[in-house]
Parts: sequence; C-alpha cells; structure tokens
Amino acid sequence: STVQIVDELAALEQNPTNAAQVQRLADLIRQDESQQVLKAVAERMQQVNAGEQLYGYIDLLSMAATPAAQQLLIDRVLANETADASLKARVLTQLADVKQPSAQLVATVDTISQTGVPELRNLALLTSVWLAHSLHATDRQAADSIATALTIRLQEATADEERELYLLAIGNAGGATTESAVTPYLSSNNPHLRGAATLALRKVPATTVARQLIDRLTQESSAYVQEMAAIALVHRLDTPALHTAEAEGALQAYAASVSVAAVDGVWAKNWNKSFSAGPVTINLPGDITVKGAPDAPALTLNANQSATGSVMGINFSLFRAKLLSDAPSGSRRYGGRSAAGVRGRMRVAPG
Repeated sequence: STVQIVDELAALEQNPTNAAQVQRLADLIRQDESQQVLKAVAERMQQVNAGEQLYGYIDLLSMAATPAAQQLLIDRVLANETADASLKARVLTQLADVKQPSAQLVATVDTISQTGVPELRNLALLTSVWLAHSLHATDRQAADSIATALTIRLQEATADEERELYLLAIGNAGGATTESAVTPYLSSNNPHLRGAATLALRKVPATTVARQLIDRLTQESSAYVQEMAAIALVHRLDTPALHTAEAEGALQAYAASVSVAAVDGVWAKNWNKSFSAGPVTINLPGDITVKGAPDAPALTLNANQSATGSVMGINFSLFRAKLLSDAPSGSRRYGGRSAAGVRGRMRVAPG
C-alpha cells in the first residue's frame, strides 16, 4: 500500500546506509510494474535536503538500475544544472557498472565528460569506461564509440600522467581501435606509459597482440613493464579462445627467471604510483611475489595490480587484476580476475 511505501522510505531516510533496506527497496522497484514505488521515491527526492538522505536515494536507484530508475537519476541529478557536484559525483560512481545502461545514460555521462564542470569530467570519463564493459555484451557499436572517444583524448593529451590515465581507460573499454591506439606507446621512453599500454592490450583478440605481450615479457628492460605483460597474458590465458601454449610457456619461464633472485626461497617487490588528473586522484598500487624451495613445495607466482581513485571524498576502483600460479605435480595453472568496485558494494566485472 501507499502507507507502507511511505514507511519504507521513511526508514531509509532515518538510516540511509542500511544496506538491507536499500536492497529491499531496490527489489520492490524492480518488481513494481506500476512504478508506484519509483514515483514515491521521486516525490521524496524533491522534499529531502540532507545530503546523506539524498545519497541514500542515489544508492537505491543505482542498485535498482531499471531504465526508469536510471532516467530519474539523470533528470534529478546528472542533467540538473542546480544539482550539487558532490551528488553528481555520487551518481557517476554508483552507476559505473550498471549491467544494462540506457542510451540516455551513456549520452549524458559522455556529455559531462566533455562539457561538465572540471571536477567531474575525469570521473565521468571513468564511468564511461565501465559502461563500455556492459555494452560489450549488448551493444558493441556503442562500446566501440566510447573507446574511439577515449582514443581521441589520448591523442590530445599534453602530459604523460594524462596519457597514462587514458591508456588505462582504453584498456578497460577494450574497443576495436585499442590495438592501433596503444601500440605506439609500447616504445615510449617512459616505462609507466609502456606499462599502461601493455596492460591495455589484455582484451584485444588479435593474435598479433599475444606476440607483442610475449616480447614485452621476455625482452623488456623495465621490470614494471614485464609485470604488466605478465598480468595481461594471464588475463588472456583465462579466455580459452586466446590461450596459446607459447604464452603459457613464456609465463612459466618468467616465473622461473624471477625466482632466481629469491632470497631464502622468496622474492618480493611492491610499488605504488599516484597522480592527479584535475580533482581526480589515481593510485596504482601493485606487488609481485615468487616463492620456491624451501618456502613452497613448488614454484608459485602471485601478482596484483590495481588502479583506484577518489574524487570529492568518494572512492572508486578503476581496475583490479590478480595473478595466481601453482605447480602441483610439475604442472602450472594460471588464472586472472578483475573487479569493479564502489564503496559499500563490490561486483565482479570484466577487467
């Protein structure tokens, strides 16, 4: 009944961070063909003023993620010129990995990334990248359009830190133009650009890419770039169609070569790089560990690389990759996984 809906929304406003209440209301929105729940939410959003309460409604609509819920967020926040930038930042982070983004949502986010206020443009760019993940399964043409736009911005970038951000973004989008866009940066004098370009190739299905990654792994002078090549190859090996014996052999040889430097059976290294693109701060923490005798019964290699960021106090994850290997009975197994995360929620998504 209407009274029950009002009571449910009142409970949310009293405790906007109550995950169980947000989930319950999101389920009601998805199941309500009459859209009465959504209409009640729209009315309350016009009446509440407290930031935390509005955040609660943003989180609710983002979790529901129906076309109508997306449109309400567009109308009340993203396309609303009077809406506070912090509210728009909240919507952009929470909608980043919607599984079925509407054409209007994609267009609105793209507009913000190009003409929005400066403090939101880079965040909108990253949101576009995650939307491209979802569009790969439903609308490859739209996904490729996002990747093409990113390529243009890469070409227009004037600083290496900007270029590195765009290379990471293009790799996440995984569009048809990725290989041609990032290949020139494989020969950059800056190892961080070479590393970002190497990682960006992980989704490209072309057989020539495997050769480039193997070359980076076996011939590269920078250990950082080698590590990015290892993670990119593992991502490809986790896709049966991209699995090659040569790539697996190169990874095995890399793990063995790194273990030579181990002290008492363990070799470990970690790194972190941070840079700012306007008000958006990006951190690139990573680590790699190789274990052999006597610490491990068989050669093992573990590596992690992630890209995290923050804007206006809101944290988000751009990329996370994990490499695991083991060697039971003389055989080795490699597997990779990436995840997109938003504060308070974590969802597994293509990386």
